[in-house]
Amino acid sequence: MRKSNAFRPGGFDALEGRLALSGLALGAPAELATPTVQPGRVVRAARGPAVDRGTARFEVQWMRDMIGHHDMAIRMARQALRNSESPEVLGLARGIVRAQAREIGQMQAWLSAGYGIRGFRPRIAAEEVPMLAGLRSLRGPAFDRAFLAEMVGHHEQAVQDAEGLLANASHPGLRRLGTDIITTQTAEIRQMRAMLGQAGRMTGTDGAGGHHG
Repeated sequence: MRKSNAFRPGGFDALEGRLALSGLALGAPAELATPTVQPGRVVRAARGPAVDRGTARFEVQWMRDMIGHHDMAIRMARQALRNSESPEVLGLARGIVRAQAREIGQMQAWLSAGYGIRGFRPRIAAEEVPMLAGLRSLRGPAFDRAFLAEMVGHHEQAVQDAEGLLANASHPGLRRLGTDIITTQTAEIRQMRAMLGQAGRMTGTDGAGGHHG
């Protein structure tokens, strides 16, 4: 799988204007609030560490990208609920939908309250359309193998991006989310690799590089 929506510093110009218009934190929760500042100044979030405008831009872009990534995982998991006959795959898919929908809601709330970015909805990347179509065409064990291989790569990318978040973000709530993503999805990667192994596909993740939906 290709990484479709990697963090893009070049996309800062429009975001900079949005942050300036929103005042960065009008009505933000205490742990995510950042007062309006002049470009380049270092500020202190309420009950949080000092945050500069560059860090704020990084955090906003990371949330937008991770919402897209989670949205794709949910689409894949919902396809599993329709196409799989495996109790283990069905249980995994339900857990992915439940956990990642909750995390999307949290990130959307932070974007809205902290940055004036309301109702953000991701777009499906063009290269992801054939992958979803391929999954829709499969049933039973063939679907399970393809789904697990794709989702392993997808989770690996999420873990990598969460590690990047911990290296660059300041907001405590967002950092906790990154830690939760690493913990939860690393465990699910181990689970999915074991399931692929049980199906005689120990190399089932070959060619399934991570992507950021």
